[in-house]
Amino acid sequence: MAGSGKSSLVSRLVSQASEKRWPYRAMNLDPAVRTLAFTADLDIRDTVSYSRIMEEYRLGPNGAILTALNLFAAQFERVLEYIEQECTRTEAASSEDKSGHPRRAPPRYIFFDTPGQIEAFTWSASGMIVTETLAAAAEYPTVLLFVVDIPRCVRNVLTFTSNMLYACSMLYRSRIPLIIVWNKQDCVPVDDAARLESWMRDFESFDAELEQYDEAARIPGGGDYSVSFSRSLALALNEFYHQVPCVFVSAHTGEGMDSLFEALESASDAFEHSEYIRQVREAKTSSSD
Repeated sequence: MAGSGKSSLVSRLVSQASEKRWPYRAMNLDPAVRTLAFTADLDIRDTVSYSRIMEEYRLGPNGAILTALNLFAAQFERVLEYIEQECTRTEAASSEDKSGHPRRAPPRYIFFDTPGQIEAFTWSASGMIVTETLAAAAEYPTVLLFVVDIPRCVRNVLTFTSNMLYACSMLYRSRIPLIIVWNKQDCVPVDDAARLESWMRDFESFDAELEQYDEAARIPGGGDYSVSFSRSLALALNEFYHQVPCVFVSAHTGEGMDSLFEALESASDAFEHSEYIRQVREAKTSSSD
């Protein structure tokens, strides 16, 4: 989500991988970003000009982002070729960066930073082209990180519900492993972060929070329909809550990053044994016969 610290998290992932001496590649898919906190090996801004698209096609900010992504996705096979080239790089041909880290060795991780506007990437054709090309065509273990702003959610239980609905929609649209990353843990007390997890795992805790919100926000003579809707959603999302992994981190301080990398490894294994990849391989076998 926009403003959740997504780019800061990618920067922290890159920093952590470098500290651990894990080879990686980093790619920027946000055409509207002005400055990056990490060095991108591939950058959409080198291919398409966000400002030129706005001017030439007379588009607003979101329309220009979507158009830029569409233009980039049309030539995404070049990105795939680059990834394949890097992944088949031999250890002998690899080199170290200025810090002595084996950055140019075959990557253990490839990080993609995407636009914060969820509809621009997750629900667009270009976004699906990117994820499906990586996951289905190339069969690279692909994991989505849904980054959530802890302070926003802990202040309003309805904001929490909206974010969880977005996360669920991402999981079922992409059908690849997803991790909920609760970011900005350093901005709230420890108890607040624990409350969010209890809302996911314990319906009674969530319902009690809804009751408090309803009493505070209720209009005289009537209730708040959003409260009853959130309660119904929580019941519907119960299975999702118990299946999806979640990690609490701070992109600013690095707190929780070890747990996030552990979750990434588990999700990567889950990808290899998922129903999605099984269907992909069956389809490839059928088409080759």
